[in-house]
Order: sequence, then structure tokens, then C-alpha cells
Amino acid sequence: MRRRGFTLVELLVVIGIIALLISILLPALNRAREAANRVQCGSNLHQFGLMYQMYANAYRDVVPLGYMVGSSATSHQKNWNYIAYRNTSTGGNPRTMLMGWLVDAKLIKDGKAFYCPSERYEQFVYNGTEILRNPWPFDPPSGWETKFGYGTRPVVGWQSTALPAAPKFLYTTGKPGFLPKWSKMKSLAVITEILVNKYSMGTRHKVGVNVLYGNGAVKWVPGTQFKTELDQVSVDPTVDPTASTSFQPSNGDYFLQDLTSSGKEVIPNRGVWGKLDTY
Repeated sequence: MRRRGFTLVELLVVIGIIALLISILLPALNRAREAANRVQCGSNLHQFGLMYQMYANAYRDVVPLGYMVGSSATSHQKNWNYIAYRNTSTGGNPRTMLMGWLVDAKLIKDGKAFYCPSERYEQFVYNGTEILRNPWPFDPPSGWETKFGYGTRPVVGWQSTALPAAPKFLYTTGKPGFLPKWSKMKSLAVITEILVNKYSMGTRHKVGVNVLYGNGAVKWVPGTQFKTELDQVSVDPTVDPTASTSFQPSNGDYFLQDLTSSGKEVIPNRGVWGKLDTY
């Protein structure tokens, strides 16, 4: 007997059914992948919390939190809080800053675990190379900075043109000040995903961020909690949101965190970080 094959119509029906199943299952798979990434991102922050606690235990409760001050004492850049290693590509002498001190203290040996798995912007991914290099380990000869995938609470300014006098000192508005004490953070937000401007969330989880608090807790905070404040952070409206320049920090962003004229934090804070504190 001659075996009967599939007709063209039958093949098209089967292909159509497969395409329909894929269209139904793909969004579910994407949602599952994003949910897993969100959990991994929260785990990354939990590890940061452990590292900071260990640093505090070793250095009399002080921890490297803050942001980088601009070229002048009044040029605050509170959303420039993710630098781990400042290099010659942006001026000055190569030096470790902020979370990079955890590397110098040998608490972090490989930074791969400290980048959000959902991040699509090369500036904030592990060893990013396509748009802006983000070398790991720190690479002084390259001239490029290394940035972690998270930002610290901008509680005190680090002078961009001078080294601290000792591990426990920072520079605020040109004057030395002590590093913040970990025990004083308590329920305050201390590390979060990159919140440079209103475009930041769009390169990650889109609808919210993971946040580490000083008591070790990691919370998922929906973007609606701080959207009003974040939307007011200045950004060039002519810039393509996907371009690297849209992530450049602005000076004196009151809507991120309130500081007094002497550089001290206003508590309770009314900016983005204040909204994170109260969630």
C-alpha cells in the first residue's frame, strides 16, 4: 500500500498551531525570566549588605557610602553614586571610590555578582565593552572607570579631585568629614539599583527597583513610590533615552536627596531616597 503524506494544508495548519503556541508561551517565559532576574538582583543586594556589615565590623562601624562631588565644592552630583574605580578617562588620578573600597578591603574578589542580570545598558554591566568600557578588574592603564551595577546612598560627597586623607575620611564641600556609620543607617535605604534619571528603570525591571536597607532587609519598591521625584531630575530632553549621554548625572539634584549647605543629610529626606526610606 502507498503511504499517504501530509498535504500542504495540513502542514500549514500544524505550523499555524505551533506559531500560536509560541505566541502564547513566549510572554510567559519572558515573565518567568524577569521574575528570576528580579530575585537574583535582590540576592546581589543582600550580598552587598553582608559585605558592608563585614566592612563595618573591621573599620569601627564606618562604611563607604556617598556620591562623587564635581570639580567644585558646590557641584554636587548625587546621582553619580555608582563609581567603584575612578580613572583618567574622566580626569584626575586613578583611585578607588565608594563601593570599590570593598574590593580594596578584599571583601569582593570578583564583581560579577554585583550587577543586575536584567541590565541592558553596557555602562552598568559586568565587563561591558560595546558602548562604554566597564573593565573588571580595575584597569588603571586603560584609562576607563569601573562602575558597579548599583548605587549607594548619597549621604556624603567624595571629592573627585583629591584622595581622602585616611580610610575613615571623606571630603564634603571641600572639608574632611567622617564616613557614615553603618549602625546609624538602620531602616534607611543604603543601596539601590541605578536611579540616575527617569530613563534608568527602563533598562532593567521597568516597573520598580530592589533596595537594600541598613538593617539588612532587601525590598522590592515599585516605581510609583518615587516616580514624581525621579521624573524631576534634570535631563536633556533632546537626548535619545537609549544613548549614553542620557545617563550623565546632573548637578545639585535636590529631587534625589536633600542636603544642607554644609553637605549634611536632611532627615527625614524628601527626595527619591526619602521615598525609598518610607516604603
